[in-house]
Amino acid sequence: MLGITQPAVSRALALLESDVGELLFDRGTMLPTAFGKIVLKHGAQVVNSFSDLSREITLLKGLEVGELVVAMGPYPAAISGQAAAALLSNEHPRLSIDLRVMNWVDAVEAAKGGHVDLAFADLSEAEGSADLDVRPVRRGAVTFFCRAGHPLPSRPGLTLSDCLDFPWVGPVVPGRVGRSLPAADKPYGCFDPVNQRFEPRIVTETFQAMTEMAMASDALAAALPFMVAAEISTGRLAPLIKAPFLTLNYGFIWRKARTLSPATRAYMDAVLKIESQLPPQPIDEIEI
Repeated sequence: MLGITQPAVSRALALLESDVGELLFDRGTMLPTAFGKIVLKHGAQVVNSFSDLSREITLLKGLEVGELVVAMGPYPAAISGQAAAALLSNEHPRLSIDLRVMNWVDAVEAAKGGHVDLAFADLSEAEGSADLDVRPVRRGAVTFFCRAGHPLPSRPGLTLSDCLDFPWVGPVVPGRVGRSLPAADKPYGCFDPVNQRFEPRIVTETFQAMTEMAMASDALAAALPFMVAAEISTGRLAPLIKAPFLTLNYGFIWRKARTLSPATRAYMDAVLKIESQLPPQPIDEIEI
């Protein structure tokens, strides 16, 4: 796994122990001694620092031979995240792009751990993190929708309470939104008091899966109106009621003090270009 032979490892270990002046690994069990644990602890920091140094140097190579890794939540991915990657690829065909659509919670953690160049996801928890920098892109209230022929659209005086009688499909919802939902023992989903997040009855990590599930069942989903305008106009989906308490609040997230690569900046610009052409207009963005 290390790419070097066992004798070479033994020689390197012996030299390191000679420099330190202490035994670092027990030869019987090959478990680290107390001194070995200290070396391992600080060694990991050195390796990480070297990795960041190598990354900084690689950034100078620019867009043409670089790599971009983006973690994105279901909604921003469907609205502009994937389209922005396509736009960027057209302009820089030799750029390697790795898009990872996932739950917004995992996207934020990926950014915090430095496993991706950028996260494009819900900002609710990232905004309060001392380890992350954020740039808002869009806020907006969503509308419920369902399959054509669903019993709800024809129900007079439709209210949120009516929507609780059917399963909801979508990603895990941030606590800021989940705490606004009724604590009712009904099919729509439930609030997780431990993680402080709402879990719809059917959890999905892509908007496409969410839409297909709604069209094939009695499950309800939610989106910004323009996201399902085509399906509604062709009669495959039907709009229900607005849900002002269910709001999207997404943007860019990256590890604090980490230099943004030219590819990352270009991707962010592409997202903002696409967002500016969509209704409603995104939040006014400060210069990156």
